[in-house]
Amino acid sequence: MKKLVALGVLAACVALACFLLLGQRAPQTAAEQLEAARVALQDNDYARVKELAGQVVLREPKNGQAWYLRAQAQCMLADTDGALVSLEQAMHNGVRDFNAFAANHNLDPARATPQYQWLLQRYRADAAAGTASVEALPVKP
Repeated sequence: MKKLVALGVLAACVALACFLLLGQRAPQTAAEQLEAARVALQDNDYARVKELAGQVVLREPKNGQAWYLRAQAQCMLADTDGALVSLEQAMHNGVRDFNAFAANHNLDPARATPQYQWLLQRYRADAAAGTASVEALPVKP
């Protein structure tokens, strides 16, 4: 009898696990992927952020928010060079909240580099002039 009850409990657990796994689908749209990347960033799952944001920039290369999320993840994964490229793409595609950059501790590794300071000066001057004339370097996502 005990074996039968244990088997029934095990079957119920397996059924519940299957239901939960099949009930969750992977993010499909760029907006869903971006939201999932934001959640992963809050959970400090930087590899997932990089993956999801990378998928978005492949679909939407002018999505500045995706580039910005990717830059943060790359910084936290010790890919400062990649983060600087992604941050430049984010700025080039409209993300220019310099106060947020300064307050974002995920960018600390990049902030310590001369290239970061150069990027800020370059885009701040452009923003102050009210132009969008700065050309970002070509990059593969």
